[in-house]
Amino acid sequence: MISRTAAGVTALVLGVLCALALGCGSSGGSSAELLRTAEAAGLKTELDAVRQAVEDRDVGACLSTLQALQSKVANLPDARAKIRTRLQQEIERKLVPEATSACEEPKTETLETTTETVPTESTETPETTPPPPPPETTSEVPPPTPPTEPDPGTDPGGATPTDPGSGSDPGGFGPSTPVDPGAGAP
Repeated sequence: MISRTAAGVTALVLGVLCALALGCGSSGGSSAELLRTAEAAGLKTELDAVRQAVEDRDVGACLSTLQALQSKVANLPDARAKIRTRLQQEIERKLVPEATSACEEPKTETLETTTETVPTESTETPETTPPPPPPETTSEVPPPTPPTEPDPGTDPGGATPTDPGSGSDPGGFGPSTPVDPGAGAP
């Protein structure tokens, strides 16, 4: 497939070829001003090379074939100065910009794609409710413990003897001198 720009270059090449053809015919000018068949064929060959380089999008070939074409036109004899000038103008103003632009365009391939639209399922988002608060905790205070009854073998004063001892100390007050129970009071 030829891109739009390459088609434009092809049209320009055809235009230049028409100018060449007009230069080859007899239009009332002197035959010295007309292109010879060999000159026209050489220019046509270079124009075809430019067109092919553009279609191939070969930047190097575009530049070299354009230079070769310009060189051939520049080397036309002075007797064909009008045709040379006209061809140089067409090449410089139209062909060179179009051809270099077309060669620099990236190659693109047109791919036909089919897109299938798949309906999406609508899902409703349920309303979210905050979780219920935790139940209130009550701390139960245990009932007071009832007082216990004293053991019958304990001192009613509530004191417990700390060391019953060996039983040799009769207890009492004062120095620890033995008192004879039968001796009376002093």
